[in-house]
Amino acid sequence: MNTPPSPFGADSVLAAMLRQEEAYLSDDYLYQQNELPQSVISGPLHTIEQDRAKMVGWQYQVADFCRFNRETVAISTSYFDRFLAKDSATEALANTDLFQLAAMTCFYTAAKIHEPESFEPWMLSKMSRGLYSAQQVEKMESVILKAVEWRMNPPTPLAFVRELLELLPESYLSEEMRPAVYDLCKFQTELCVRIYEFVPIKASTIAMAALLNALESLGVDYSALGFIEAFLARSIKDAGMMLDVREDIQNRLYQAVTEFSGIHTEAATSSTAYPAKQTLCKRSSPQTSPCTVYTTATTVQ
Repeated sequence: MNTPPSPFGADSVLAAMLRQEEAYLSDDYLYQQNELPQSVISGPLHTIEQDRAKMVGWQYQVADFCRFNRETVAISTSYFDRFLAKDSATEALANTDLFQLAAMTCFYTAAKIHEPESFEPWMLSKMSRGLYSAQQVEKMESVILKAVEWRMNPPTPLAFVRELLELLPESYLSEEMRPAVYDLCKFQTELCVRIYEFVPIKASTIAMAALLNALESLGVDYSALGFIEAFLARSIKDAGMMLDVREDIQNRLYQAVTEFSGIHTEAATSSTAYPAKQTLCKRSSPQTSPCTVYTTATTVQ
């Protein structure tokens, strides 16, 4: 099987997204900053990670209740992480109330921009049970907008998944398998939003890792998978990334699924036509057919 040339030009949607994501990438603001104030490092940093995960979970719950697109949570979290990476957010890292206010405000702003219908600041105040006033929400929104330099349209991992699937030739992936692949990618990308270790990783890299995981789980043979991986790497101009780095991100996604789902593993054979949409399967090697199956029926919250 010959690898076809990447079928997109310099002005394609994917090329534009790849250029755009550089401006939306967040720093590792907890563990790789030169200096964090004593007020922040006086407590365990994993507590901030846990608080962040809780706020992402809250946003998913509100998004589902309001029938928002769950991708709005990924957009909101991009605002939040880029804000926290700025010097102006030091107080928010040290103060739980400000941290929560910033997260809620980012969600309010993302919904206002990206949803057909949203809610008013007073409604957010009511959601907080009066902890924050509408005026505090509006003031925090102004601070966040300035901090992120009004960059409000981040390309999400799931957006990259859609573009990569569009580019992937049908000879590599049949039309009937694409919905199952997309569902598996959607679960992984939603899950990684709540996990801090994925913050400094490019959205396109996460998308590629999730897509390869999904393809592997659906029984694509290893020879075809190799061609697909090369095609995707060139498509996102990621050919220079070390193979072990890409595999590490794939494994981190697998680990995230098992830790989140808390579901048992079981043996499955590659002869199965293809697993249910809610199954993520990791094969141990090209020579063995058994794979580890992670049930992903649980909705990420």
